[in-house]
Amino acid sequence: MIPTAVVLACLFAAGPPARANPGKNDREARLRAIRADYEAAFLKELVEVAKAPEAGKDKLYKAIYDRTLPPFIRRAIALVDENPADDVSFAALVWLMEQQAAWNVVEWDQHPRLFRLIEKHHAHRPDLAPVIDLVSWLALDKDDKVGGDMKVKLLTRLLDESRHEAVRGLACLKLGEWAFHDYDRAVTRADPDPSVVARAAAEAERLLVRVEKEF
Repeated sequence: MIPTAVVLACLFAAGPPARANPGKNDREARLRAIRADYEAAFLKELVEVAKAPEAGKDKLYKAIYDRTLPPFIRRAIALVDENPADDVSFAALVWLMEQQAAWNVVEWDQHPRLFRLIEKHHAHRPDLAPVIDLVSWLALDKDDKVGGDMKVKLLTRLLDESRHEAVRGLACLKLGEWAFHDYDRAVTRADPDPSVVARAAAEAERLLVRVEKEF
C-alpha cells in the first residue's frame, strides 16, 4: 500500500496557496495552481479512504490515482513543454517525479521523458539532490529496462560533467547502489553466470570506493 505520509508529504510541498485564475504568462502562479488544485481534489478523496477497511485501501488508492492525478499530470507537462529550461519547469518536473514516487507508479510511461528533460535542460544545476534521489528510486522495477538505462545515463552524465561536487558525489553513490542492485539480481538468479556476477561486483565496488575516496 502507498504510505499515506509519503503521499501527503508530496502534496504539502506545494507551498503558498495559488492565486485564483493566474494569467498565462505567470508560469510560477500556474504551477502553484496545479499543485493547489490537485491537493484540494486529493484531500476530498481521502475521506473515502479513511472510511474503508484496511484490506481494501490498495484498490481505493489506485482508483483515486486513476481519476484524480492524470489531469494534473497533463497540466504540468503542458507547462513544462512551453519552456522546458526555466526554473518553473524544473520545479514542475520535480513535482511530477514526486507524484510518481508517492503513487509507486513504476510502470508510468512518462518517467523516461522526465529523465530526458532533466538531462537536456537541467543537468548543470547545483540543486539536483532531490532529483537524484527520486531518479534513484524510480525505475527500480526489474523489468523497467528503458527507465533503468536512462537513469544510468543521467546519473553518469552528472558524475562526469557536473561542476558541483555534491551533485557528482551523490550521483556516484546512486550509481554504485544501482550497480549493487545489478549484482544482487545476478547472484540470486536460479542459474547465476559467474562472469556476470563478477562484472557487476567489480562495478559496484569501483563506484562505491570512488565515493569514499573522492567525495
